[in-house]
Amino acid sequence: MITQDIDREKSLKLCPPNYSAGVIHKKRIRIRRDLCTWPETQEFRVQGKSKDNVAKIEESYKAKGLLLSEPVQVVEVDPQNKNRFCGVSGTHRNKAQANLGWDVAIYDVVEFETPRARLVFGGTSNHHNPADPLTKHDIHKLVSKAIQTKAIADDDVSLKDFIDEVAADRSAQTKRSLFKSYRQTHSKFENLEAFGGNEANKKAEELNLPHLGDVNFEQTGEYGYIKEPGGYKTVMHSGLKLWLDVDEDILLTGYITNPDPTTLSKRREHDKKDVDNLNNFLYEIASKLTDMPLDEVKKLGKAPFKYNGFLPQVISADPGKGGLPVETNVVDADGTPFKK
Repeated sequence: MITQDIDREKSLKLCPPNYSAGVIHKKRIRIRRDLCTWPETQEFRVQGKSKDNVAKIEESYKAKGLLLSEPVQVVEVDPQNKNRFCGVSGTHRNKAQANLGWDVAIYDVVEFETPRARLVFGGTSNHHNPADPLTKHDIHKLVSKAIQTKAIADDDVSLKDFIDEVAADRSAQTKRSLFKSYRQTHSKFENLEAFGGNEANKKAEELNLPHLGDVNFEQTGEYGYIKEPGGYKTVMHSGLKLWLDVDEDILLTGYITNPDPTTLSKRREHDKKDVDNLNNFLYEIASKLTDMPLDEVKKLGKAPFKYNGFLPQVISADPGKGGLPVETNVVDADGTPFKK
């Protein structure tokens, strides 16, 4: 092992403790690394340790040593052994130090006043060099954990306030995007399931519905797409191209983004009309290109797209189904089972 010449006092002078509200700094220590236990998984990240980031930190250590002007790793007193510590922030740095054979390091020992303070710290503790910033999915994980542990309420105002804190280094536009993308897949209503595009296609796969064009044609014998409200772009281009190739109906199954129980049926009714509007738009193009009267074009009955109901999103238990969700398969706009 290699004993590093790490100056704790110089570190305190160049980078004094500066923690957000709710984080109590107890002391800065220089101790053997083997007195600190680090988790195998990243508490505040979706993915595990990043080999690329560990390598980047190793190169920095080789070239510059430990940067005493940057925030140090953070630990807590081990609740099972007051003579040991548990790592909170600095997992990648710890791995790089292990790879280089370091036997000592410096740490800030902290305590958290609340679970919320701990999670906010998790989102802001990587604002140093070298560091690997949290991804969108990491921040979503923090939000989910905050809601699950009741650290914050599951309402839009609380979510936005929390995101403002954990993503303090991001622009206002990015914060709005983080909130919007989180709500796409996490409904604030316990009885409703929310989908983004990827989740909607996964649900279609689970229900054996045609999606992504012809991706599961062998299983379903049908072609189709999962269409979000107003989602014409993919359908117009890929759907029409597929229809020209196969000359078969292209089924469109819908879903509602950010569903609300008070407006779900109304929004489904509105989106159900989108399929007719889409076909009518194509009829108008055909009429314009061929100089045929619009009524004559419609009589040909060659509409490419066909309404195929909506993905199930009402997940509250139904006593009439022995506790199964109210909606378990494709439904019509009014929530009744869809019949082709």
